[in-house]
Amino acid sequence: MQETPIESYRNGYPRYSALIAADDSFHLCRRFSNLRARLLLTKQDEISELEEQLEQIDREETVVPFLASIRHDNNNKRRDVLSRIDTALTRYDALVERNHKMLSYRAAGLRHVVSLQNWVNNNACLARAETAYLTYSNDLLSVAPSHDGASERMEAWVEDKLVRYCKTFQKGLRRNVSNDSSVFIFSGSLTGRLTRIMIILLTLVFLLAPAIICNILDGKTVRTTVVVVAVILFLVMLSAIAKARTIEILVAGTTYATVLFVFISGANLS
Repeated sequence: MQETPIESYRNGYPRYSALIAADDSFHLCRRFSNLRARLLLTKQDEISELEEQLEQIDREETVVPFLASIRHDNNNKRRDVLSRIDTALTRYDALVERNHKMLSYRAAGLRHVVSLQNWVNNNACLARAETAYLTYSNDLLSVAPSHDGASERMEAWVEDKLVRYCKTFQKGLRRNVSNDSSVFIFSGSLTGRLTRIMIILLTLVFLLAPAIICNILDGKTVRTTVVVVAVILFLVMLSAIAKARTIEILVAGTTYATVLFVFISGANLS
């Protein structure tokens, strides 16, 4: 399917929107964390003030039965404050849920922010004040869904190396979304295959290299040292390329170490 180059759109927002639509990773926007925190604190204090008013009304109540029955409570001040509390809590809960949803989005990738900044600076087709949101890199989020973090990091590394070193293969791998030779948007399927091949090769190296080395070397101490070094390198690699939780890293490291030690035990017995 032939893609429409972004240069076919009129200069300004039509062209900038076409660029963002060309790749999911360019769908970035501000989180407005500071403003959200300010609103949350404001609404929280508003409810706290209403809570104090309700407690004062209860303390000053002269008709004790009013405190024992909601149905027969004729204190209009208390009813009014409770109504205002209900409204304030409804807005507060909605804001908390909105903030929770916004904070759950992953942070924007720095390379994608820099890519948009470079394009905006080189084309100069938008008002400077309206592209200033790209300078708030710590407040930007990515709307695109997150998939495999390790694969995404490896794929980004592959793309960077293709841009820098493999100019011969760029034409076959990049999508025709722009006539500008400095705009590189690669086909996700092709770079994804390259990334999966690299991950498979890396996995084979970590699984087979220690086994081969242990099979060549003699001595239990030497083989144990090889396994320890291999496990340390495996954990370092896993921590670097995967956004895994601590427990997941520990489980993966334990499983990997167990496999290697089982191999050593079998080799020693043989």
